Amino acid sequence: MNIAREHGFIERVPHYSSVAYYMENPELTPIIKELIVATSLALAAVETDFTIDSSGFGTSRFVKWFDHKYCKEVDIRAWVKAHLVCGVKTNIVTLLS
Repeated sequence: MNIAREHGFIERVPHYSSVAYYMENPELTPIIKELIVATSLALAAVETDFTIDSSGFGTSRFVKWFDHKYCKEVDIRAWVKAHLVCGVKTNIVTLLS
């Protein structure tokens, strides 16, 4: 974000929680996915090999429930999983699901 500001693409760097707030908006998901694909098109001539991977990301939310098997309350950090297709040479993300 600082680089985008330095190059004049944005006027000021948004607070990280503002970015996280918009990332949770389900209406923006298709737009973000389209942007990922669009940015990868510039390297279409360079990339010929791709790799598929998945990764988990921790969130700032915690989930609580009672585990009846062990008779105790469980409190863990919620997480999300993402599947990525990346170019081997440039590491460009070409697909996100």
